[in-house]
Amino acid sequence: MQDKVNRSKIVILTRSLAAGGAERQIVELANGLVSNDCDITIVCMYDENILSKYLKNEVELVCINKKSRWEVFGFFYRLIKVLKDKNTEILYTFLVLPNLIGIISKLFCSNIKLVWSVRASNMDLNDYDYFSKLTFKIQAVLSRVPDLIISNSHKGAEYHLEQGFYEKKLIVIANGINCSNFTIDLELRRKFRLKYNLENYPVTMALVGRLDPMKGHLDFFQAISFNLDFYQNFKILVVGTGTDDYKRTLINRVKDLNLESIVEFVEHEQNMLGLYNAIDVLISASKYGEGFSNVLGEGLACGKVVCATDVGDARLVVGNSEYICEPSCPQDLSLLIQKVIIKNKENFINHTNREYIFSNFSNLVMVEKTKDELLNLL
Repeated sequence: MQDKVNRSKIVILTRSLAAGGAERQIVELANGLVSNDCDITIVCMYDENILSKYLKNEVELVCINKKSRWEVFGFFYRLIKVLKDKNTEILYTFLVLPNLIGIISKLFCSNIKLVWSVRASNMDLNDYDYFSKLTFKIQAVLSRVPDLIISNSHKGAEYHLEQGFYEKKLIVIANGINCSNFTIDLELRRKFRLKYNLENYPVTMALVGRLDPMKGHLDFFQAISFNLDFYQNFKILVVGTGTDDYKRTLINRVKDLNLESIVEFVEHEQNMLGLYNAIDVLISASKYGEGFSNVLGEGLACGKVVCATDVGDARLVVGNSEYICEPSCPQDLSLLIQKVIIKNKENFINHTNREYIFSNFSNLVMVEKTKDELLNLL
């Protein structure tokens, strides 16, 4: 291992390490880089760090406890102090607000190389508040400032270019799936089917992701309602958290469509490997916004059969257009799910799906590509 004095000093800035797709990628990246001659510090704005337990011991985690959205001066004082104390060479920021914070940080630490991560595609900003809309537009205006912008999907890169992002700074590095952690495990499947009482259901489906309009839960429920006779003996797990208001909206819609007997909401599941193995079909019903879906990649690495809407790089991640339909079209989604279930009903474990993810979207490839691009800035 390279002498610690000569190791590249990289700070990753994120809102938190809560349970989310971008956050899981941060953990994978930090663990990979720290094993490849880099000193890695993750700086979290808020103390919501459930994923921190998966970090290697060599990765340093610093929480600077932003007190509120409007706490500015104290927050920046603490952040700049960390950047200077760590002799930071590269500041790698994830998502809109940290990206903008990186711009201001560069004013106080002019020698730092700033790298943005952008991870959305085809966002419908009408579903978000004024602050979110404003910060996204400011980000586009300031996109010439960072030294590099990394998109995790080709569709996401295209979308950001359409929004005015600076083309010469933008590259694509796909997310990486840890195929050692996400694998086919029949014993775990048995245990988790017992945990969720799934043994007596002929088919179990799951939609995994935060409860957010972009994830298409309402479209999915509508799709199931179109042919309730087909699905009436199935079990559907809706896994994820969100605001109380939006969760109530989803629960009420399930009641309105008479789906209460087959739909179960699961807020927290720490062992996603167990959950992926327990189910038969993984659904991604996203309407917009996805770049590279970690859920799809992880599920496929576990040998799952999937049905996905054509959002972001889903078509590329799945690798088979027979399992893809148009977004925001519940009728098409319903027909796709029925077709996929009938086609795979004899065996819902697909080893070819796992091999495809391992060959094309390994976390090792993601780490190596990211390392090369970051260190080329120095």
